[in-house]
Amino acid sequence: MSNSDIRKETEELFSTAFTAAHPSVPISYENIDFTPTSGQPWVRISIRTQESTRRNIGSSVKNYDFSGNVFVQIFAPLGEGLGDAYAIADTVDEIFRNVETEHIRFRSPSASPVGESSSWYQVNATVPFRAYFLK
Repeated sequence: MSNSDIRKETEELFSTAFTAAHPSVPISYENIDFTPTSGQPWVRISIRTQESTRRNIGSSVKNYDFSGNVFVQIFAPLGEGLGDAYAIADTVDEIFRNVETEHIRFRSPSASPVGESSSWYQVNATVPFRAYFLK
C-alpha cells in the first residue's frame, strides 16, 4: 500500500458511490483540468496522508499504517440556501462513515461550512482514515 494505492482505492470508492447518488454533480480531481458549470453544485476531492508508522519490530514482515484525511469540498450556487450542500455532505457521510476496504478504515466524517468562496457557497466534509499494509 502506497500513497498512490490509498488515492486510487479512495477515489474509486467515492466516485462509484457519489455518482450513483448524485449523477448530475461533477467531481473535480486534483491536477485534472476542471471548469465548474455556473449555477450547478460540484465537489472536489483531495486526499492527504500523514507520516507512516511501523506497527511491529523484529519480524521479517513489516506492518505499517498511515493516517490521513479525505477532504470533499462542496460548492453550491450562492443565494440558493444550504439544502444542496448539506444533502451532498450527507452523501459523503454515508459513503465513508466507518467503512472498511481491503486496506483502509474510514472513520466518522464531519461537515463544516466555509461560507462564500468566489461565486460559490462552500461546505467542507472531512473524513479521517487509517490505511494498513505489509511490506
